[in-house]
Amino acid sequence: MEHTVHEAKDGAVTDLTEPYLVAVCGQRRALYLNLPSQGLKPKKENKKKLNVMHVMFDSTSLAALIRACPKIIATLEGLNNREDSPSKVFSFKHLHAVSCCSPGNQIPMYSGRMNGEGTPFVKAEPNQKSSNWIWNVASKLGYNTFFSLDNCPDKSSRDFQAWPSVDHRMVAPTCMAGVLLSHKERSCLTHRPIDEYIFEAADQFWQMYPTSPKYAAVQLITPHEETEKLLIELDDPMTSLLTQLEKKGHLNNTAVVFFSDHGINFGRYAATHDGEIEKMFPFMHVILPRWLDQDIISFEALRGNQDALVTPYDMHQLLREIVYYPDRAPPYEVDASDPPLPKPEQSHIVASMKTLKEFEKVGQRVLPPTRDCTAANIPQEFCTCIGWEEVSDKSTFDEHVAAAIKHHQQALEGLDQCMPVQLNSVTSIELQKWPTEYHPKEHPKAKKIWMAPNRDMLRIHYTLKDTSAQFEAILSLVKDQYSTYDVAIATRLDAMTKKCGVTEKKAEILCVCKED
Repeated sequence: MEHTVHEAKDGAVTDLTEPYLVAVCGQRRALYLNLPSQGLKPKKENKKKLNVMHVMFDSTSLAALIRACPKIIATLEGLNNREDSPSKVFSFKHLHAVSCCSPGNQIPMYSGRMNGEGTPFVKAEPNQKSSNWIWNVASKLGYNTFFSLDNCPDKSSRDFQAWPSVDHRMVAPTCMAGVLLSHKERSCLTHRPIDEYIFEAADQFWQMYPTSPKYAAVQLITPHEETEKLLIELDDPMTSLLTQLEKKGHLNNTAVVFFSDHGINFGRYAATHDGEIEKMFPFMHVILPRWLDQDIISFEALRGNQDALVTPYDMHQLLREIVYYPDRAPPYEVDASDPPLPKPEQSHIVASMKTLKEFEKVGQRVLPPTRDCTAANIPQEFCTCIGWEEVSDKSTFDEHVAAAIKHHQQALEGLDQCMPVQLNSVTSIELQKWPTEYHPKEHPKAKKIWMAPNRDMLRIHYTLKDTSAQFEAILSLVKDQYSTYDVAIATRLDAMTKKCGVTEKKAEILCVCKED
């Protein structure tokens, strides 16, 4: 669309009726946002309702967020720990993905419905008006709603049945415009990164409805690249968003759900054993006002579940509890007008998933520590909770035991206050074999696992001479070629009785003082 405008005396353009457009003046370009042009009326004021903002970083593991975004982490810690903070922050350290890719995790998160990827499941996604989409739930409960995506409309259409049926929608007029480019190279649209416009649109939406309840879903696909360079660039704008929400007093009545769908699943690191595990652990930080009624959303339960095995299904239930607050969320029911799900084995990547009829209430009770992938509805082919099998013939791994002891010795090299490292006995050796195929129910033929792991793990428990201390070493083995391996970690199993002046943490835990 081409629109010729005249600059007003105060520098503002007042005759635009489009929600956003690219403005060109000579060699300069700018994306002009104008959400108020849509002219929607605020919904009824309800001071008891929480405002809700969901911010999603695509393809970002918890470990990647910690590595690349120190300012975000520090801000979250400050919000949680400062005495004058209006909020408490709950960080779910064991949020486990239920699929490799975005739809398979985002659709359960946003709607509670299963998605197994592939054409049959795309056709079976919830309808645009489905009562299961969380933004439709919010709209029915009296929220003004907003959805944004830093990508083209085609991506939005693929994931959420044409597009979310919200009051305001901001979708970038680009397709993956900056995913493999740096900040300085992203000048094809304007001089600003597209994500800044996304945050600006969310801010405009927040200002448009000062008294009525607001629900916003902010989707950022920028981190969907393997270098983490663009994830680093989101550190400042996301930190600024959280800081401004607190500075303007919005956190007093706003729940912020900051999460990702999975870790990066392509590239060299993703193909390693550590990468295989890391990509299945996205992040989830839930920021809530401190004054919330603990009978509706229990902070004690949320604290306890920070270390529990949880999934997007569990988090969807928590989202429902937040938008229904101060009322209790009713039991989850699948919208009968939505298309039926195909059989799980029709998926090209997942076949062991089962349909859930009810969800765990992570905001009301602490989940059992024994919860496993089956109980959490994590498909077998994506489960990282692989059991350890004891090795009957320990001599098979003599070379690996020697490597573990050498690793231990090298860690304490030059530390004369530590006892010499000499093997006394090997108490156990266990092998963790990662499956490369599976046999789903009613599907007798084996099916290869998508992005099959290329490593197994070896765990060695051992003691040293002249001490009762117990140690553990874990080695990463190349699958079907165990002569190629790396010592991943060595640590002490029993409690240290005395420190001997060793300041380096990895060495400190392996050191047994000579006088002991």
